[in-house]
Amino acid sequence: ASGVTVNTLAPAFIRSPADTDALTEAQRRQALAGIPAARFGEPEEFGHAVRYLVSPLAGYVTGEVLRMDGGMHLG
Repeated sequence: ASGVTVNTLAPAFIRSPADTDALTEAQRRQALAGIPAARFGEPEEFGHAVRYLVSPLAGYVTGEVLRMDGGMHLG
């Protein structure tokens, strides 16, 4: 449809009770070892990305997947 934009966020680990807080210490170490940023994402960072995508600043952005994984997808 004309004028419709569709984008998505693809987060890896975002620090929260349902995500990173549920990991064992061994799982936490393993996850962090695979993240070049060497930390989990913060809920506020996810919120900033959402605000950007729904704002006029992203008016010409469509069909995008915004990875929020601290570089984890790099392998």
